[in-house]
Amino acid sequence: MRVHFVGENDDGVSPSTHNARALGSLGVDVRFDPPSPPVGWRSREWEQTCRWADVIHVVTYSQCNWMLLRRLWRAGMHGLPIVRYWVGSDCLWARHHAPSRRFAQALGHLGTLNLAVADHLVEELAQVGVQAATTPVITPNLMLGPCPPPLPDDFAVLCYLPTRRRAFYGGQVIDRLIERMPDVRFIILADAETDYSGRENVESPGYVEDLAATIRRATVHVRPTCHDGMPRLVLEMLSFGRYVIASHPYPGCHQAAQPEEVERILRRLRRLTQLNLSGREWVRQHFETAKAAGLLRDQMQRCLEPGETELRRAGRRQAATLLSRCPWMLSRRCEPLPTPQDLPKEAAALRLALGGEPGLAVSSAEGGPRR
Repeated sequence: MRVHFVGENDDGVSPSTHNARALGSLGVDVRFDPPSPPVGWRSREWEQTCRWADVIHVVTYSQCNWMLLRRLWRAGMHGLPIVRYWVGSDCLWARHHAPSRRFAQALGHLGTLNLAVADHLVEELAQVGVQAATTPVITPNLMLGPCPPPLPDDFAVLCYLPTRRRAFYGGQVIDRLIERMPDVRFIILADAETDYSGRENVESPGYVEDLAATIRRATVHVRPTCHDGMPRLVLEMLSFGRYVIASHPYPGCHQAAQPEEVERILRRLRRLTQLNLSGREWVRQHFETAKAAGLLRDQMQRCLEPGETELRRAGRRQAATLLSRCPWMLSRRCEPLPTPQDLPKEAAALRLALGGEPGLAVSSAEGGPRR
């Protein structure tokens, strides 16, 4: 099977990268679009890709024009199955940004297989007319050997606060905890701007090369996000037998989002010396890398079962239907991205996910690795 990846670069940290490398380990032939710019829908390069590939794998977030949709439409005319892989903030875009929602719904007319990494994302997508199935997230950084490393002697809290989306990841909650718990060490990942020089209990290494070494030094991961899919860092921490406090309910984790709640749980966890074996077992059963990759491969393989001739016929039929339903996809007009103040009240999570604050325009770039 040959799979072509569009929407994300092979940057070593994106969901597309992890999926491609895991599938490659199972003998699947994978390719990525060139980093920039993407090939046009009528270009020779895209035609060659459509003749080479068996399946198109898509991860995308906000849409401000229809170039990608036209490329996928062209792929559909070649009879190529399209698999859209949903990870979290892309669901926020589909729910609260009209062009991104129209894009997602248009792919449905092409017979796209939508795969989401968590059941609650499947439910969110159903609210906007996108039918999806669940697939386990793939991360290669799990520690599932027979002997997980013991908890560190010094209690430490690991937090993930990427600079541009600090509010979305609960920066205010973390700041309160740092202030209220001066005797606890906090390790803050991905924050490149906040000045912690006056905080003796804070270590801010930015992005780290050896994440496993950092996880070994931590006891608990605090994740008070406004929205989440199935975070890789949560799974990685659990695989090491560590603890997690998250705003979303995950098996083997503690659920809390307010500073007072999180603080109470942290003080209770400080007294523990045993590993979180129940959380580790849940990860072992459902997210072991080769098993998760095999499920994704099987889901893609089933897309090919009708056979090449039937796929081509169906693709042409669906592509013709899409053009009649969505003639706007041929427009070259750029759809403006919203400013935070344009977003409705119920889209607060998207506003924070974009790092936007009142009066500031937002960017469609996601900005940095997502964990």
